[in-house]
Amino acid sequence: MKLYKHMMSVTGNEQIKISCLAILEILKMSFPDEYKKSLMHNMIWKISGANGKDKTLYCSMKALKGNEEVQHEHIFTIDSIKKRFLKYSNDKNEFDRTVSLIIGCSVTKTEHKELTKLGYTKIIGWERYKKAGIKVLDMSCEPPKECDIDFLINTYKY
Repeated sequence: MKLYKHMMSVTGNEQIKISCLAILEILKMSFPDEYKKSLMHNMIWKISGANGKDKTLYCSMKALKGNEEVQHEHIFTIDSIKKRFLKYSNDKNEFDRTVSLIIGCSVTKTEHKELTKLGYTKIIGWERYKKAGIKVLDMSCEPPKECDIDFLINTYKY
């Protein structure tokens, strides 16, 4: 039970650090890629939800209104992140760059369904939000500020 209490006291930054270290160790394993992807899945969730699953840096305008059920969505799909980790497993800069693409956004369930459909095409990242017409707010601002999607597309390139 002591270990459990310690795990509950891990801060968001510590959770990110621990998860990154775990991913690095997973990438070193001589397991088939499918096993590595499976093991990395939970660590990616830990990184994107480090400040709380419902406390994402970005939030759609519709989700903020609170009229619909809200879901945690990954700007770059988990599958695309896992593939990128496997591709750049020995490059520290690319590893850090991949971690920077693990971004959560709170969206409505309806928006999530639309983004999921787009996520399985060649459209990735913030391009999906632009194509779906979803307006996004930066929740680090007080009050939250509408994001320039084109700026985000150019800043967070896959």
